[in-house]
Amino acid sequence: MFCHTCGFEYEEGITRCGKCHVDLVSEPLPRKSNVYKDLVLLDSFTNVVEANLAKGTLESEGIGAYLLGDGMVAANWLLMNAIGGLRLIVRSDDENRAMEILLEYRAVKEASIRENTSAITCPRCHSKKVKVHNQFWLPGLIFILVVKMPAFFNMQRMKCRECKFVWEKTLSD
Repeated sequence: MFCHTCGFEYEEGITRCGKCHVDLVSEPLPRKSNVYKDLVLLDSFTNVVEANLAKGTLESEGIGAYLLGDGMVAANWLLMNAIGGLRLIVRSDDENRAMEILLEYRAVKEASIRENTSAITCPRCHSKKVKVHNQFWLPGLIFILVVKMPAFFNMQRMKCRECKFVWEKTLSD
């Protein structure tokens, strides 16, 4: 006789599990197989959007991809680093193809970023040597510490490396 809850085997004549207090069955239930045994870690992310874009890219190519930790991050995003970020996992059979797709996706993304950044010119001196000017990190940090919520300050300011001119980036830039 077997307990279908805890799996413990009892001698004949005993009808209830002393631990779980449920009726015993004559045959043990088949054990569930470990669904994670053939999954491999492909990458980890600290950005939810990037993680979902990578997962979506793999799924669009027919590869089943899963994000571990997304529920925890959705509940409390401050725990992302504590849990090791969002982990993108795939089946071990798809690992090589998934890595190729992910590397190609990153190459296209980086080329697009380089192309878009090189197209931005300074409105004052027309130099192409510009960078993103992130001047709101300190107020943003203070806001997060005081209010316990992320601060959504405008971070899209550009700074010319030649004439030091700072301007707000618009959609037309």
